[in-house]
Amino acid sequence: MKVQIGIVGDFCAEFGPHGVTNCFIEHAAACSGVEVASSWLDTDQVSGKALEQFDALWIAPGSPYRSVEGALTAIRFARENGLPLGGACAGFQHVVLEYARNVLGFFRCRPC
Repeated sequence: MKVQIGIVGDFCAEFGPHGVTNCFIEHAAACSGVEVASSWLDTDQVSGKALEQFDALWIAPGSPYRSVEGALTAIRFARENGLPLGGACAGFQHVVLEYARNVLGFFRCRPC
């Protein structure tokens, strides 16, 4: 069985953590004996339809994202659909932000 991992972030080859993210996934797959296929999904291209193909999501480092809402949409999709989810640096911070907004009700704009 092959596991499809979506890496949500705006890939930039010159940004070191993005290359390390690819290596991390390859290394984890090799160590666990799991066949993994990963692909990057730009934050401004996130939609429910695009996310349905993945078995798990990784929210990449590299804030600011082109679309913060795209990143939060992917995180919410994973949470609501029981998809395994991980994140590093800003990716993990966005996981916390999504949970705080949509589960705890924090950071909502309220009329004065």
